[in-house]
Amino acid sequence: MISPGNGQVLKGQQAIAELFKGFIDGGVHSHKISIIEIEREGNVLYQVSNWQASGQAQDGVIPTFGGVVTLVSKLNEAGEWKLQVHSWNMGK
Repeated sequence: MISPGNGQVLKGQQAIAELFKGFIDGGVHSHKISIIEIEREGNVLYQVSNWQASGQAQDGVIPTFGGVVTLVSKLNEAGEWKLQVHSWNMGK
C-alpha cells in the first residue's frame, strides 16, 4: 500500500510499479533518502526519512524537490522485511 501524498492510496505491486515508472518516464532521477530515525518494535520496523530528487532540465535548470517519507515494514516468517506502508509529502 502506498500513498503518494495526493490523498489517494494505491494497493498492489502493479499499481505501485506503474506509479514509479511514471515518475521515471517523466524525468525524475537522482533520488536520495536520508534517514532521520528508524525504530523496531518486534516484527515491525518504522522509518522516517527526508527524500530528495531531481527533475528533467527546463531551460538549462534542473529542478530539485523533496520532503518527508514514512515507511512501515514487517518481518515475515521467511525472515524478510516486506514494506507494508509507504507515504510521503513534498516540502516547499
